[in-house]
Amino acid sequence: MPSSPFFLTILAAALAVVAGSSVVPPPQPKSARAFFVFGDSLVDNGNNNYLVTTARADSPPYGIDYPTHHPTGRFSNGLNLPDIISEQLGMEPTLPILSPELTGHKLLVGANFASAGVGILNDTGFQFVMVTGTGPLGCVPAELAKTSGNGQCAEEPERAAELFNTGLDDMGPYNGIGICNPTSNLCQNRNSYVFWDPYHPTERANRYIVQQMLNGSEKYMHPMNLNTIMARASTN
Repeated sequence: MPSSPFFLTILAAALAVVAGSSVVPPPQPKSARAFFVFGDSLVDNGNNNYLVTTARADSPPYGIDYPTHHPTGRFSNGLNLPDIISEQLGMEPTLPILSPELTGHKLLVGANFASAGVGILNDTGFQFVMVTGTGPLGCVPAELAKTSGNGQCAEEPERAAELFNTGLDDMGPYNGIGICNPTSNLCQNRNSYVFWDPYHPTERANRYIVQQMLNGSEKYMHPMNLNTIMARASTN
């Protein structure tokens, strides 16, 4: 298994925070802070709804546990990682960069550039960028379904994940085949599971990941967690 744990490293994305005058959550209403998200389907909140692509999460059962109980383009049963980070920081959730609603004051909140299977990057500089490692790729339901006969994680993706994470620092079975659709085998106790579909975490797992991002020790957040970064920024 890679040295970086799943609950932190599953986020294969870069999360950028431009910190203003606030210290630690919950922030004051007048705080000046924008939140920019870059990455893939783990953090996409609807950009692919506006693209011609088969990588979509705009039909049931995606979004079944979202506040509206409707699919939004998020590859999860409910809120995804950026949603929960915004929630914990007391900020409005960011909108997809391709959304026609991203105008006026909403531009000051930030934007989500993530796109499932693609990723949208921008060469604009940021005050702080948090880059996470990759998770145990050999243990995702899709890999278990393809290569595992006894529940053991696939060795080759595991080695690749370990090499990547080391560099940063210095289910068919398991419901792991195919994407979610209206005929999918839907678990009723979704809060008891880490994965929502073959690749993406449940909202419950996302909440656990975000808590580690915000408050985790140096074992999981190197060199420091997000709350510490923001607290230090407020003194500069």
